[in-house]
Amino acid sequence: MTTSATASDQPDYVALYAHYKGLNRGHQAELRRVADLEALTLQPTLYRLFPGLRPGSRQQRLAFFLPWVPHQNGAGALAAQWAKQGVNEARVLQIARMDSPDDLVQLRHLLMSLKLQVDWADFGQTLWFWGPHAKRNLIETYYLTLYAPKGK
Repeated sequence: MTTSATASDQPDYVALYAHYKGLNRGHQAELRRVADLEALTLQPTLYRLFPGLRPGSRQQRLAFFLPWVPHQNGAGALAAQWAKQGVNEARVLQIARMDSPDDLVQLRHLLMSLKLQVDWADFGQTLWFWGPHAKRNLIETYYLTLYAPKGK
């Protein structure tokens, strides 16, 4: 019997990214072509990423971002990178204020345009627990980085 994973069943996000990169190009392309989370459930590659599981919303969020957000060990916090790259605060706040799934679509568009690398150990956890608390953490990190004293 297959079941959906629970919050305590977090995957190894870095290993999941490596598993995605190990898929053939056709399977990777299936995920790149997905426009929204609903369409993702119709892609066989989603089930290849999570063998033996019935992928729930958490797994879908991870798969939605895998093709567009490369892994780099030790990459800075996502929102800190936004602040350093000069991302307009209106865009950051827009994502935080939107409801799901529109917030995730806008987040993916932003990440696609910036071509940032993230540490999937951190980013995966943000996606896994995506909600008001994760959004608040992004906003706080963005502003703390943006208004940090220079030289520190």
